[in-house]
Amino acid sequence: MPTPATRAHALSGAGHHGGGITLPPPVIGDALANTVGLAFLILLPAAAGIAVTAVLVRRVFPSSGVLRHTAFAAAAGVVAAGVTVAVAAVALAGAVSFTESLAASVSVLRNTFVVIVGVCAVGGVPWRQVPARQVKVW
Repeated sequence: MPTPATRAHALSGAGHHGGGITLPPPVIGDALANTVGLAFLILLPAAAGIAVTAVLVRRVFPSSGVLRHTAFAAAAGVVAAGVTVAVAAVALAGAVSFTESLAASVSVLRNTFVVIVGVCAVGGVPWRQVPARQVKVW
């Protein structure tokens, strides 16, 4: 959190280029409130991105199997990581560096991949299974 002296320095126009420093947005000091707020901010775009990913994976990999499940898990992880970086850049601005956001997104990618592989292994894929067509041979 910027101190009052930092804010006064930034508002004074002092600095190498005369423009002062760019302050990060005021972030709640409570870590739990930050985490819950960011989780809800990430939830909608991540869910939409994962739904689109499911549709694309179904079209690219028409036959069900391990490759299809792995592709879905990897693509969903990439979507979740991308949303994490985007939301961190918009919501936290200068409060968190890009490398910290990138490190957090790598953790999100890894965790999303592991969770989706586990869900697919235990409960199946998140789309309706269509039975294989019976092909008549003359």
